[in-house]
Amino acid sequence: MRVVLFAAALASRHCVTRPKANATVAAFYAEGRNHGALPKHSWPNARPPAVDAVNLLGDYLEFDDSTLPPLFYVQAIEDNIVGFYAYNGAASVNITLLESLPPQDEFYVALHELLHWAGFGNLHGSPDRERVVANWHREFRGGNDPTFGKHWETVDGAHTRLGLPATSELMTARLTGRLFLSGTTLMACTRNTIAANGACIDSSDCGGGDCTFGADVFPGTCGSRAPHRSDNNVFLAVLVPILFILFAVSITELE
Repeated sequence: MRVVLFAAALASRHCVTRPKANATVAAFYAEGRNHGALPKHSWPNARPPAVDAVNLLGDYLEFDDSTLPPLFYVQAIEDNIVGFYAYNGAASVNITLLESLPPQDEFYVALHELLHWAGFGNLHGSPDRERVVANWHREFRGGNDPTFGKHWETVDGAHTRLGLPATSELMTARLTGRLFLSGTTLMACTRNTIAANGACIDSSDCGGGDCTFGADVFPGTCGSRAPHRSDNNVFLAVLVPILFILFAVSITELE
């Protein structure tokens, strides 16, 4: 642990503060938990909200679990910081989260920092700025070109499909309102150890196929939608009584 903390001290850090009181973090987490298929990724030491975050990311980006940065929970971080991603050039050092975070805040902070690990914000490679801006204008209406560094620094307009202000996008510098994640953010992730997994803004990203949305506040995916965790719960709720009835009939026949 001492070696890890020493390395983190020498690394650059991207820090996150608590979301504003009017940011709908709980609703964002509720939709995030039911997005995509059953969990397929694991993250050593991660609590359930952080596991949910890494699995949501896995719905859109392909990566090997062995490439994920180490995750640590700590009792205190300086100032108003609730989590950070430490990196040294192209190398990840760790993601550190405040231990006392409620589940919805842990999900938001973990997902935010995982997106930086995936390369959003010029941390691991430089995106094609013209392509990023073009995608932004496909997804948002009524605004100027966004400016972006580690975050979407200056944005205006509204999300075309949702009608929500651009300032509610997850990776904006000053997050407010009903949170959502844009397809443009995912398309701007540049880490060379990950690959796009069919995130789409509309059907033009899918070669003529469907762009399917599993939850309002998340981007679409190309092709048919995988069963959501909530769908699996419904399936089990229907299946279990049927199996019980069949079992009871079998017992009756044996008697």
